[in-house]
Amino acid sequence: MARQGKQMKRDYGNALLIAAIAVGAPRWAGAMLAADIGEVTGNVSTLLNGLNIISGLAMGPLEVLAMAYMLDSLRRNRPTYSQRGRTKINWRWWGVLLFAIGSLALTPTILAPFIVSRMNDVGMVGVLTATTTQLLWSIAVTLAPIFVVGGVAFARAGLVSVAATSQVASKSKVQYPRKCEAEGCEYVASDRFAWSAHQKKHVRRDD
Repeated sequence: MARQGKQMKRDYGNALLIAAIAVGAPRWAGAMLAADIGEVTGNVSTLLNGLNIISGLAMGPLEVLAMAYMLDSLRRNRPTYSQRGRTKINWRWWGVLLFAIGSLALTPTILAPFIVSRMNDVGMVGVLTATTTQLLWSIAVTLAPIFVVGGVAFARAGLVSVAATSQVASKSKVQYPRKCEAEGCEYVASDRFAWSAHQKKHVRRDD
């Protein structure tokens, strides 16, 4: 049994993606069924209602964890990085930022009308009276898990993790771009070759 010599990381990216798929599954089941039979009624409709409640309960923690995942990725990376003396755009960082902003905008768009409906003791149709508004709200509800999936997929290299006490990280799991951890150094290596060359500079300075 190995002691505390290896760094152990538990990445929640896959779990978030699976959870997001589970959130959308009941809607897809109802939509595909309605495409074949027109109107979903009876026990099947009751079953879908129950599944949608479970889906909604899962969406709360899913949204919070996914947002933490994306913001952690933004914190760990930079919008640009240096490669062979040239500054390049980090498209992964900008992609995560786009999905994070989208998720933050969708949350009040979806929840605010529902809160108003509960305050006034009316259905959603009583709040969203225009058909166009109802359609836009439905689109926002559909986009929410998609933005979660997209954001987590872009942030995947950021790795939100729970780390045990450790000293050595596995080289095979190192992700690039990688920021130098030396105090006062802002260098970001784009690959392992650039990282190795930069670390040699620090060694020469220490000598």
